[in-house]
Amino acid sequence: MSAAFLFPGQGSQFVGMGSDYLKAYPSVAHRFEQAGECLGTDLKRVVSRGPRNVLVQTDFAQVAIYTLSVAIAELLAARGIAPVAVAGHSLGQFSALAAAGAMTFEDGLSLVADRSRLMHEQNQALDGSMFAVTGLDLDAIERAVDGVGEVWIANHNAPGQIVLSGLRSALNEAQARLLAAGGKAAWLDVAGPYHTPLLAAAAERFSLSVQRTTLRDATVPLVANSDAALLSRAEALRAELHRHMLLPVRWAETMQRIAAMDVRLLVEVGPGKVLKGLALRNVPDIRCVGTDSARELEQARTTLQEVSSCAFL
Repeated sequence: MSAAFLFPGQGSQFVGMGSDYLKAYPSVAHRFEQAGECLGTDLKRVVSRGPRNVLVQTDFAQVAIYTLSVAIAELLAARGIAPVAVAGHSLGQFSALAAAGAMTFEDGLSLVADRSRLMHEQNQALDGSMFAVTGLDLDAIERAVDGVGEVWIANHNAPGQIVLSGLRSALNEAQARLLAAGGKAAWLDVAGPYHTPLLAAAAERFSLSVQRTTLRDATVPLVANSDAALLSRAEALRAELHRHMLLPVRWAETMQRIAAMDVRLLVEVGPGKVLKGLALRNVPDIRCVGTDSARELEQARTTLQEVSSCAFL
């Protein structure tokens, strides 16, 4: 059985999960200790004890989710589970690349820390947000928001679920139009207008960090957020990281690309169940398991041990 692993992004519900894994697996605790030393902060203590308002901050949540996702991928690798491809939703691309051997844990952590800091700083100057639209197709959404202003499609997650991002004032207008057209809008718990041109200044500065980072050819291909292409060469991966902050996440296309690889099992590697839900909407014929807790990982162990090769998403 071939499988794919899905690495979640910042929208994941991280609070409480990290402590569960820290208690169950010494290797996870070690990764958090290592990350804390690199960043000059007691990451392990905050993940274990909170407070919650720190855990959900952009500049903290991204490094915590990255560290936990990579640590879980390492637990899976220690059980002999090898991927045929990797993919990650936005922030999850960094976890995916570390799992694919394209960069070290430390280099990925440094990139995520730079990314989160730059995005946090940019967000302070913007009143931006995001919301998910259901009940309308892409064409209807584009017609409804035409001429609104600084609003963009940020994620095409699944048929019938598209995420808009932009300035809050413009999003409010877009929401009113979408509701009038028969759609529904669910605001996301995020701090800024991600995957839009509004982050151009942050993206330009982040590109300098990407350029300085050592990247290797991946051992298995990455299914890219920007166009769902399969990328393995180091320079192609670098180009994807240069542009990914500004372009929409084409997750529905990513799922279709993975399905075309004859993958029969999807595993969400990291906190939350968002990608598992999206997988059921995009590729309902492919089985999906999660790792939202140490207990869930052990429950999935029998299924995972049947996997001869897998893709990490």
